[in-house]
Amino acid sequence: MTLLVDYMTQRGAKSLCNGPENGVTYGRSVKDFMQVAEYLRGQPNVDPDRVAMIGFSQGAIVALLSNGKNVRESMELGNAFDAYVSFYPLCGYSRNGSGNFAGEIIQNDMDRPQLVFTGGLDNETLFEDCQKRLKPMIEQGKPIIYQHYDEATHCFDCKNLNGFKKKGHFGEVTYTFNQELMIDASRKTFEFLRTQMPTK
Repeated sequence: MTLLVDYMTQRGAKSLCNGPENGVTYGRSVKDFMQVAEYLRGQPNVDPDRVAMIGFSQGAIVALLSNGKNVRESMELGNAFDAYVSFYPLCGYSRNGSGNFAGEIIQNDMDRPQLVFTGGLDNETLFEDCQKRLKPMIEQGKPIIYQHYDEATHCFDCKNLNGFKKKGHFGEVTYTFNQELMIDASRKTFEFLRTQMPTK
């Protein structure tokens, strides 16, 4: 079962790139997805021990923020997800203000398996921040798999946005769809989920 969550449109928000919109913050979004996890665990056709979150860009940030013991316990909303996948997230520091987990996006107490994809040509969310934070954690034995594609831009899997341009924090951003990388990332994602959440 797959549940696609729209946590912004119904609240009149479009993006958190420049801060909260209409009450939507990263903290609110983390709570949304933890509630989604508990909803899924209660469905009769869902294995409650095999519930994962896959996030893209802003959703990838929420997945990283959610994967921490302290965050999970502070929300008091159950076990959250059993595994996480983040496509081209921001891995640096969240500066979105009060009540919005201002601080490091990657949690030091990460304790659930997490797969992270980054791109060398991504000038919207810089891969260097992810490498700098994730590699030491991997060396410490944290359950992280890091996949970097030198030739990938932000949204490298977005066929419908191929060639899209916009102004970003680090200059003009261009999305370039790469079917080969999309297929490889999809394969690695399913392999990761099968390995980390094996069927009984």
